Amino acid sequence: MKSVATRNSKKPASPMRILLIWTLVSGLLFGVAEFAEPLDDLLLAIRNKAREHNASGQVVVVGIDNLG
Repeated sequence: MKSVATRNSKKPASPMRILLIWTLVSGLLFGVAEFAEPLDDLLLAIRNKAREHNASGQVVVVGIDNLG
């Protein structure tokens, strides 16, 4: 398997540089994914407020059989 070469030279890139690049790329992707979190929380609060309703007041008891 051939080593990854840098753009300007024919010598292989160091494994530490490749690790650094992968770390930066993954950090940026996770950062972009978390960037919209406040907007998502706001939309969730609006939806919950719009779907709010009073409880019916009825109580239901569900029995579970243990067949073991």
